[in-house]
Amino acid sequence: MRNGVKDGSFFLPDNYYQHTPIRFIEWFKQNIDKVYPDPIHIYCNGLFAVRKELILRRSLEYYQYLILQVNHHINPVEGHFFERSWYYIFTS
Repeated sequence: MRNGVKDGSFFLPDNYYQHTPIRFIEWFKQNIDKVYPDPIHIYCNGLFAVRKELILRRSLEYYQYLILQVNHHINPVEGHFFERSWYYIFTS
């Protein structure tokens, strides 16, 4: 296993990667941006369009890391965190 990759797929260990619950603001600071915006722009939906240029502004490793955040459960709370973070993932 290297950087969370095994057999070409991305996954988290069997146990929840954070052994304690995490609040959205803390997750945002750790995974999206160290500065939490006030007020925050929220797009509450999993369906949206993003220009290719905006996607390519970030590295493949960044997106692979983000996949690890939601790949441990069928409905992880981090999935809801992503809905609140799309604006910052693709515009920061």
